[in-house]
Parts: sequence; structure tokens; C-alpha cells
Amino acid sequence: MDQSTIIACIITGVIAFLVGGVLCFFVGVQYRRKVAEAELGSAEEEAKRILSDAIKSAESRKKEALVEAKDEIYKKFNQCMTKGGVLFIGSTEQIMNYKELGFVRDKSFFFEKE
Repeated sequence: MDQSTIIACIITGVIAFLVGGVLCFFVGVQYRRKVAEAELGSAEEEAKRILSDAIKSAESRKKEALVEAKDEIYKKFNQCMTKGGVLFIGSTEQIMNYKELGFVRDKSFFFEKE
């Protein structure tokens, strides 16, 4: 082989190496982008799940606090009433633990102090 053939082979090899390097770079960038998008998507789903759980927990705590507040109000009513006094509540209200609060159920919506 003469010198020009060797130089041509070297130049061809360098060009092939550079083209391969550029192609591998772009393939790598695309791969990293897909992986990042997949991780981002799963992170968004996890964030939505966490938010949903937090909302459910907050609603549950709100209901518990409301029941506790109502119980406290019914206890105060009981303390203010004389024995035999009657507490009348509306049809949309319920006192589930009326015995614990010191009442006896007289009729629907009527509770008498013990």
C-alpha cells in the first residue's frame, strides 16, 4: 500500500469514529430523555396519590373534629339543664352516644337529661 491509501484509510476511520460518536451521543440523549420522562410520570402519579390520601385524611379528621365539637356542645347543654329537662334536636341531627352524654332518648329527636 502506498502512503495515500494509508492516509485515506486513516481519514475514513476517523470520520467513521466521529460519525459513530455523534450518533451515539444523540441516541444517549434520547434514551436519557425517555428515562427522565418515565421517572417524572411516575413521580407525578405518586404525588397525585399522596395528595389524594392527604385529602381523605383531612376530610376524616374534619369529620372527627365536627363530631367531637357536637359532643362538647351536647355536654354543655346537659350541664345547663335541670334533671328531667328535654333537649329537642332537628331531624337532620343525631346524637349517637346520648347515654354517654347523660341523656335518655324520649322520642325521636327528644332527649331527656338523666
